[in-house]
Amino acid sequence: MANHSPPRRTRLLHLALILLLLAAGLASLWQLGSAYMQPPEQREALALLWQKLRAEPGNVGGNWLRTMNPAMQRVQGDLIWSPEQQLGVMRLLNLPDPPKGQHYQLWIYDSRSPDNAPFASITLDQGSGKQERYVRFQGGNAPPITAPYKFVLTQEADNSTIADASQSRVLLMVQP
Repeated sequence: MANHSPPRRTRLLHLALILLLLAAGLASLWQLGSAYMQPPEQREALALLWQKLRAEPGNVGGNWLRTMNPAMQRVQGDLIWSPEQQLGVMRLLNLPDPPKGQHYQLWIYDSRSPDNAPFASITLDQGSGKQERYVRFQGGNAPPITAPYKFVLTQEADNSTIADASQSRVLLMVQP
């Protein structure tokens, strides 16, 4: 009887090639960063809103200022806020996913706030990865945020409360 199976060396080469391709595929997925993928139509609509808000006089914003946190060194983007519409859009790039059991929280500080306490605006459970991500956020019902002087993105435990805000880890900030 003839043996029709490939030689052992050929099988080992095939196995090595398959493992190499698998490793390359996993490395590509890892480099993409976040598994979060904003649908193109949502990204386009929010990008248009971001452009519109940037063009309107009286709106405030700026680029993200990074802290010394090494995980934030590659984060790019900015934020724009409309006091009239009580609406804003953040643009983020290279924001990593928060660690398990953590989330990001955007805080807005208003100089006209009677107690100078920040307003908690939006919570993010995912980063942006290497893809540009636009995030819409709003102000509170009362009182309106009319004179914001600082926007802060923090990292917090999923079970944290507003009372714990002073214990939050500040990651990024915009000072208009």
